[in-house]
Amino acid sequence: MFSTFLRNTRVPFVFYFITIAAMIIYCFYISHQSSQGLSTFNSRFNEPLEAPIIDEKMLEKVKFQEIEKEESLIRLNDMDTIRKANADPLPVISDFGTDWKQPNWTENICSGEDEIKCGAKLKSLETRLRASPKYKTVACIIQKNMSTILQAIMCYLFDEASFVKAGRIISRECHNNRFCVKKNEFNAVYAATRVLNVTRTEMADWKYVAIVRDPIDRFLSGFVDKCIRKPNDLEYYCNNCGSNMTCFILTEYERIMRSSNGNVLSRTFEDRHFFPQNWRCNFRTELKHYQLIEYSSHPEHTNKFLNDLLEAFKQQHVPDESQKFIKDQLTGGRTVHTTVASDARIFLEKRLLSSPFLMEYIIRMFYWDFRLLGFKLPTFKPIE
Repeated sequence: MFSTFLRNTRVPFVFYFITIAAMIIYCFYISHQSSQGLSTFNSRFNEPLEAPIIDEKMLEKVKFQEIEKEESLIRLNDMDTIRKANADPLPVISDFGTDWKQPNWTENICSGEDEIKCGAKLKSLETRLRASPKYKTVACIIQKNMSTILQAIMCYLFDEASFVKAGRIISRECHNNRFCVKKNEFNAVYAATRVLNVTRTEMADWKYVAIVRDPIDRFLSGFVDKCIRKPNDLEYYCNNCGSNMTCFILTEYERIMRSSNGNVLSRTFEDRHFFPQNWRCNFRTELKHYQLIEYSSHPEHTNKFLNDLLEAFKQQHVPDESQKFIKDQLTGGRTVHTTVASDARIFLEKRLLSSPFLMEYIIRMFYWDFRLLGFKLPTFKPIE
């Protein structure tokens, strides 16, 4: 059809030659670009972020996530209901006999004889490892510490080409639709050695990474996400406290203390998301081997977190184009789980931070997260 058009069009012969030559060059260019695969995808990644979705299941999940996001926004901004659920007067006397009038009172709890009133350190709750043999890297997943995103990143680093070819998007991965399910996922190092065909001695030289989070930020993120945005059980969710933060803090403290003093640890949905971080990743014996990367939900900390994470991957010789892919995907938007800018988060954060009563419970629950993972204990002005 194109040759007929040229024959029926009165143009100089040189135009034929130029046109055909241009088409040959263009076809060669397209062929070359297609062979580049990953780099081609990266160069056009931000045009726009959602364009590459080609997996049917992924597309359905994205549609579902958008519906979930709209429903979440309604719940997160229903401030009449949230205020009503948290209208209980907060006590002005410590349940533990702590004198809030003393300066630096937060520094004096959980020490000496008072230690038994605080969550234990380095219990063994669970370990969730995600491996990238190509880059000799293992990441330990801790709920509410950007776990879904880190899991997706490690899946990408397990097989970049397949991840991209399938049209997957890091910020759109979710637990129920994981691209790498059972491919690079392990609950212990010895299990990984068998599947990956490496020795424990070899794996000892790999980089071990864990994302950690300020305990207060993590608690607030978890409470707003699991007790307001999307409750797991609409009848008995959040320790049967609903969205009452005071009730939940007191009941979760009791659950942490029972697990601290027992041999069998509780593993309810809420416990998995709120129990101390230092109970994960087999930190009891492996903490010294991990590079801890601090994450905060506040946007002003995003650059430092990204730089630290990418530097860890760079040290393992992850290519520049793969690092760029990760950075582009993480800066392209937050997941459906994000709650940091919501009215609910702002209200509850203010309520928590202004109450010595609630904050003492938080410190006692997560005291060893503060001490072992490098976070400063909060300070309060002495109560007048």
